[in-house]
Formats: sequence, C-alpha cells, structure tokens
Amino acid sequence: MVKLEGVKFEAVYGCVPSGRVDNLAACTKLFGPKKAEAVVKATGFATRAVAAAGTTVVDLALPAARAALAGVDPATVGGVVFVSFSAPDRFPAAAITAQHALGLPSSVFAFDVDMACSGYPYG
Repeated sequence: MVKLEGVKFEAVYGCVPSGRVDNLAACTKLFGPKKAEAVVKATGFATRAVAAAGTTVVDLALPAARAALAGVDPATVGGVVFVSFSAPDRFPAAAITAQHALGLPSSVFAFDVDMACSGYPYG
C-alpha cells in the first residue's frame, strides 16, 4: 500500500447530461417487450441520462470541475484525476485535456483512471 503524505481531496463533483431516454421503449426496440420489462425491473432504471451527439465526457466534466475549483487559486491545485470509461481519445488523456481547458499549470499531474464503475473507488 502506498501512503501519500500531504495529499488532500478538496472536492469531488460529477455531471449528468440533461437528455433522457425511456428505458422501456429503448429496450423494447432491442429485445422485445418481455425482455425489456425484465431489464427495467432488474436495473430499476425507468429512464437513462444521455448526452447530446458530439458531447464528450470532458465536455460534461468541465462545468463540474469549474464548480469544484470556484474560488481556488489554480497554482494551489496539485493534480487532476479523471475517472471515466468513455474517454474521447487515447491520447492525450482526458485529464490532460481538462487540465488545459481549466487553465491549470503544466506542473499539475493529470491522469485518467479508465476502469468503468470500479474506477470511482480506485480513482
């Protein structure tokens, strides 16, 4: 186990797109009504959030990151950890793209954690 001294998480923010899809209708088209009902029942999701075409996870993350950094001096930020399973590109990392868009100095470490759902506890 690695112990990091002097590291502090100030904030954790997220963003959910505003678009919605009816899960039963979408699953019915894919699987038929019987299986669709089973999927909705098993997942508990009547609707799903969807982003507009062309929207990337970085586009979604930036407003949340700006809210997290409101009133924070960029020079005091030590790192950007970007957790997603939907990075728009393999290179550069989404964290580096966000770091640049947020105006953070290049001395800030930035890396992606691409582990789907398990990325959140690990990231």
